Amino acid sequence: MLKSRWQLLPPSLRLLGLLVILLAMPVLAADEPPAEAPAEPVELAQVVPGAEPLTAATITQTISLDLRGMDVLDAIKYLAVKGNLNVVTTKSVSGSVSLFLKNVTIADALDIILLTNDLALETRGDIHTVMAETEYEALHGYRYHDQRQVKTVALKYANSPRVATLLEGIKSSIGRIIADEGTGTLVLVDVPDRLEKMTAALGMLDLETVIRPAATVSEVFALQYNNVKDLKETITAALTPTIGALRADEKTNTLVINDLAHRMPEFRQMIAAFDRKTRQVFIEAKVLQLTLSDEFDVGVEWTEIFKDPWINRLTLATSFPSSVTSFGRLAIGTIGTDHLGATIKALQRFGKTDVLSTPHIAALEGQEASIHIGTKEVYVTSTTSTGSSTSSTSEAVNFIDVGIKLNVTPSITEDGMVTMKIKPEVSSVSRSVTTAQGNSVPVVDTSVAETSVMVQDGTTIVMGGLIKDRIALITNQVPLLGSLPLIGALFRFKDNERIKTELIVFLTPHVITGEHPVGPPTAMKPPKPFKEFAE
Repeated sequence: MLKSRWQLLPPSLRLLGLLVILLAMPVLAADEPPAEAPAEPVELAQVVPGAEPLTAATITQTISLDLRGMDVLDAIKYLAVKGNLNVVTTKSVSGSVSLFLKNVTIADALDIILLTNDLALETRGDIHTVMAETEYEALHGYRYHDQRQVKTVALKYANSPRVATLLEGIKSSIGRIIADEGTGTLVLVDVPDRLEKMTAALGMLDLETVIRPAATVSEVFALQYNNVKDLKETITAALTPTIGALRADEKTNTLVINDLAHRMPEFRQMIAAFDRKTRQVFIEAKVLQLTLSDEFDVGVEWTEIFKDPWINRLTLATSFPSSVTSFGRLAIGTIGTDHLGATIKALQRFGKTDVLSTPHIAALEGQEASIHIGTKEVYVTSTTSTGSSTSSTSEAVNFIDVGIKLNVTPSITEDGMVTMKIKPEVSSVSRSVTTAQGNSVPVVDTSVAETSVMVQDGTTIVMGGLIKDRIALITNQVPLLGSLPLIGALFRFKDNERIKTELIVFLTPHVITGEHPVGPPTAMKPPKPFKEFAE
C-alpha cells in the first residue's frame, strides 16, 4: 500500500523526500555491544621515542565508529565516556574527525584520532592530557609519534668520522649519526628499516685490514723540583706502545706527553709523585777516638754499655756484631739526644776519649753525603817516554785520602722516619814501597763496612767497633834526672809501643725543609758532658 502511494508521487517529490530522510538521520554507532557496568579507570602508559605511539593493552573493550566531520573534542569525549577514562584537553586541541572503524579497541581508536590530527597524549597517574604535537615537543624535546630508534656501535678497526660520512647516504632525512673518534663509537638514530641498512653496511666497512688512527692529546708538564733527564726514561717506558710520544726540553725543564686521552690522568699522577719537593736531612756527626786501656784491648763491650742501669734508656738498633771488618766489629745502636754525654762518660772506663771532628752536613733525600776526616798522602809517579833518539821522564804528583771517610745516604718515609745507609771507611798508611825509578808509594790499609738503620727524627745513632793498631815511639825517662841537660840523655830511653784505638761515630739526623736556617738545638748547644771530655 505504501509502495503504491510512493510510486504515485511525482519524481521531484520523491527526491525531496529522500533528501529530508537522509538529513534527519542521526549519526549512530553500528553494532555496539550491550551496555556494561562502569569499569574501573584504566591508566594509559606514557609514550616514549621508539615505542608504540599508544600502549593500552589493558583496554580490551572494542568499538565500531562511523564519524563524518565530527569535532575532535566531541570524538575524544565520546571515547573517554566509553572507556571510563579521565581525559583533559588543552586549548591547542582543535580539528575534525572523519573515519570508519570496526571492532577496534578504544585505545587504538584514540591513537588514530591523535595521529590524524597531530595531537599527543601525556599520562600522569590516571589523568590523560591531550595536547598539540608542537606543545608536546616543546615540553619533552621530541615528537610524540617519533618512531626513531637509537643504536650504539663500537668500531674495532675503522675510523668513526670517516664511516659516519659514508653512512650519511643511507640514513633518512630525520636520522642522525654521531661519531666519537676517541673511542671509535658510532651512535645511530633513525627509523628501524634504515638502522638495519646502516648496520649491514658497517659489517663491510669495519674490517680488520682497516687501520684506525688513534686519537691522541698532548699535555705540557713544567717540572719544579725534578730534572727531565731523570724522568725521561721512566715516562717513556709508561707510554702506549706505537702511539705515545715524549718530548723533553732541558732548558725549560719541561716534558710534553702525547698519548691517548684516557692515559693522561695516569701521567699526571706519575708526574705529581716524581716531581715533589725534595726533602733534606741535616746530619750532626761527632767522631771520637777511644785509646783503649791494656785490659780492654779487644775493644768496647757495647752490649755491656747498653745494659748499664745508669744509661738504661739506650737501645740497640741491631744485634752485635752487625758486620766484621779488618779493624774490628761494627756495632750499631741508638740513643736519645739528651744521653750523648752519658754515653761518652760511660766510654771513659775503657780508655781515653778524644774528639777528632764534629762535622755537620745537609744531604738531599736519596743522595749520598760524604765526610772525610784525615789527610791526603802524597806520592810521585814517573813516566818515561822514549823516542827515536831521545827519551824523557816526567813526574806526576798524586794524592790519596787517608783517615776516616763516612758516606751517608738518607731517605725519609711517609711517617717521618729516617733510614740511614751508612758506609764508614777507615784507612791508614802501613808501609811504603819503592819503585825502580826510586819513587816511594804508600801502601794503605783500608777497612770498609756498610749497614742501614731506621730511626726517628732527632735520634742519635752510635756506631763503634772500628778498631786499629798503630806503633808509636814512646820516650820514657827517670823523673827529674831525665830532664837534666847533657847527662839527662843517660836517664831517658825510647821504645816502640803498640797502641790500640777504637773509632766511635755519633750521627744525629734531622729532617729539614730548606725554608728555614739550619740549626738544630743539639748543633747550637752541645751537651755539657761532651765539652768536658773534649778538653
